[in-house]
Amino acid sequence: MGHQVVSESLRPRLGSELRVVPAYCPDCGKPFPWTAERIKAAHDLIQEMDELTPEEKTRLSESVAELAQDSPQTPVAVARVKKIAMKVGKEGWGVFQKILTDVASDAAKKMLGDALTIA
Repeated sequence: MGHQVVSESLRPRLGSELRVVPAYCPDCGKPFPWTAERIKAAHDLIQEMDELTPEEKTRLSESVAELAQDSPQTPVAVARVKKIAMKVGKEGWGVFQKILTDVASDAAKKMLGDALTIA
């Protein structure tokens, strides 16, 4: 997973060509700062979701990390997120949806499908 980035100064030379910036270090596997910031934002927002029980908040927070990388636990995380998304509703889900879209791997986004469009 990575982010597509083009410097405005390079756009005329590159046209519509985009450069994918990785989310995780290929050597150590740790998230790059921009990925870590998005994951932290998701965790912080989860704590503000009053509709969720403390256990649901913990499980959703754990799921965010699983969605950011493709792992055997990614499908489990997707199932948890879909289940909790229905409980949170449109208002609480809207902002989280944006952060989740930035954090989730491409494979996780495909598995999430409609859950990313609830709001």
